[in-house]
Amino acid sequence: MPTALQRPLPEDPQFAAVLTELQRLGRGHLLAYNLACGQLLLEHFWGGNPHAYSSKDAGKALSFQRFVTECADLLADLGQTPDQLRRAIQAHLVWLGLPAGTRERLLLTHLIELGRCADPTQRARLALAAADQHWSRLQLREAVSSALVGRWYDTDPATPGVQPPAPPEPPEPPKSRSVSAARLVSRSEKLLPVVREWQTALAASSIERLTAAQRERLAAALTGLEGQIAAAKSLLGK
Repeated sequence: MPTALQRPLPEDPQFAAVLTELQRLGRGHLLAYNLACGQLLLEHFWGGNPHAYSSKDAGKALSFQRFVTECADLLADLGQTPDQLRRAIQAHLVWLGLPAGTRERLLLTHLIELGRCADPTQRARLALAAADQHWSRLQLREAVSSALVGRWYDTDPATPGVQPPAPPEPPEPPKSRSVSAARLVSRSEKLLPVVREWQTALAASSIERLTAAQRERLAAALTGLEGQIAAAKSLLGK
């Protein structure tokens, strides 16, 4: 990876400072270099605040975008692309969220894959499994993909491996909707004109024109209404 700038530094002093520091960091180890790059970029463009980066602050993101656009050729001299810088920031954020003792045993590719998992608890579990079992990037990618579809990785020695999704929570029973006494009486009173209108329409029609099947259906409906009315009156002690 090239680590020497081949062109003059930009006039913007902030951009020049960042590029000079990136050049210095490029002479170090790959993981340390990317973590330091991510930290540097986060501090310069997001004030070192991970939440500001995660919130996708438009103003700060625009400043970073202007940097990678205006300095694209100079970044290329350092072997860097905008996507690589974004991955460095993500790797730094993942590193910050992992417990000591685990993160030191991971590679840069591990951190990049773990960045796909948004759940901090799940991410820490996967990181521990990757470190303890010496997973390759591909193995970790498969485990993260499993986590993203609801499965999880159990590091318990008794039951290690990818587990099926947890059973869904049982749905809450529908809440009963009680009707106030006043509203119940009002609804009952409103039914009376409806029944009268129906009775008038029935009397005006020619009952003789109904088929036998229609007569049976009408009789069954009237019987049902009678039963409902009788049940309601019994609740009133009538």
